[in-house]
Amino acid sequence: HPHGDLQQPEADADAGRVQAAGGDEGDEQRQVSADVAEGSGQLVAIEPQPANCAKILENWMCNGFENIVVIVALAGREASICALHEQSSRDRSRLSVACDPVNDEPQIFEVPGCTLEQVIRRHHLESIRLLKVDVEGAESEVLEGLGREAARVQNCIVEVLPDARDGAQTPRVLEWLRAAGFELRTVTGARWDPGCPLPENNLWATRNA
Repeated sequence: HPHGDLQQPEADADAGRVQAAGGDEGDEQRQVSADVAEGSGQLVAIEPQPANCAKILENWMCNGFENIVVIVALAGREASICALHEQSSRDRSRLSVACDPVNDEPQIFEVPGCTLEQVIRRHHLESIRLLKVDVEGAESEVLEGLGREAARVQNCIVEVLPDARDGAQTPRVLEWLRAAGFELRTVTGARWDPGCPLPENNLWATRNA
């Protein structure tokens, strides 16, 4: 299907998504999930941890989904080879290439690095209904990796953790989103400005104002 949902889960088999539609962000995610389940849309998940990829694939097989693709890679600003630390089996959700390590184990594995621009072109995604970025501090690198394909994204949900909002990363993310033509909202649909409360730590950037 030429219209897709691009999922960028970073170390979490459940994290990351791309969607769009009317209503609040929750309505959009539900609508996109329904479209994918009905086979009328496509979802692409990018996940660097092999163990999480196996969980994603197992979940999709149990649900009989066929219009979903998982890419074992690390999304970023450029294509590369990335060396990552295995994560504690108790918590694989906090792997980060930008923040201080939390659950790193000494074992190292390598995965290819890719850009979202490459993924969009390779899968012929004409319109991205929702892009969800949950990458533990590397948000600006992932968004900048959209390159000339950024205009295809209609909605973007970016996790902004409290301890990151005063750092250099968040202003870069906000500057990029505004320069790309997005309006910033909370997940409830209310207008959002820096310094205001951010429910669920998720920032919703939309072109469908």
